[in-house]
Amino acid sequence: MKTSDIYSHEWCEIVFEGKNHAYGAYELRENTVKRQMFAILIAATLFIGVVGSPMIMKHAKSINNRLITTGVIEISTHKFLKPKDNVDGFVKSDKVQSKIINTVKFPPTRIVADDNVPDDIIPTQKALFIDNRTISTATIDDGSTVRGEKAIGNSVAGINSVDTTTYIFVSQMPAFPGGLEELYRYLKSSVKYPNEARNMGIGGIVYTSFIISSTGSIEDITILRGVGGGCDDEAIRVLKGMPKWNPGKQDGNAVNVKLNLPINFKLN
Repeated sequence: MKTSDIYSHEWCEIVFEGKNHAYGAYELRENTVKRQMFAILIAATLFIGVVGSPMIMKHAKSINNRLITTGVIEISTHKFLKPKDNVDGFVKSDKVQSKIINTVKFPPTRIVADDNVPDDIIPTQKALFIDNRTISTATIDDGSTVRGEKAIGNSVAGINSVDTTTYIFVSQMPAFPGGLEELYRYLKSSVKYPNEARNMGIGGIVYTSFIISSTGSIEDITILRGVGGGCDDEAIRVLKGMPKWNPGKQDGNAVNVKLNLPINFKLN
């Protein structure tokens, strides 16, 4: 008999002829081939899992790693003004944004649901005054330079024929008189780094939100997250004193639009 047949049933019968088949050795020899095939199958499965898992993990990470960067506008000033302890008429919100681009919580009765937005109404970024309702991050320090870049954020549009609706994205976004450069000049000349914050070494981003009404006036100024030391009150003071904007428009009609303006108070 050939060597390749030593594990066959016939060979097993010859070896154990006249012997007790109930003894364990007979069963082991009879089922040797099955056990070997099972072991090979398990080994192949483990090998494929070890080799393929890095590629699966790499593919999963490539899907999740989506980064959005934000530009920064730096505005300097030499003058310092100690702000008032309290600013009347405005509310400081406890809602905190982890990033500038996060969507803030708005009153549900004034914001139109996302599923009501026609696809042909949403304009491209190039058609907007800015990329969206987040204007920019204004960095205020005690140096003497100023530079600015547009900021990127995420917002959705709401379409409603009611004039009192507050939009967060429209076909023609509100514009500061003279454009972004004039807005930079206004902030540079108006924002004063608070003495209290400077003396205590306080700095950071003050997240603000406000509405540009259909008449271009500034309304509903809110501090989404502050840093204290008078920086929050200074941000409110400057926003309150802004000149009227060119209002946003939807379908040719002036409407209310909500915008965000993060202001970064930075010590040199």
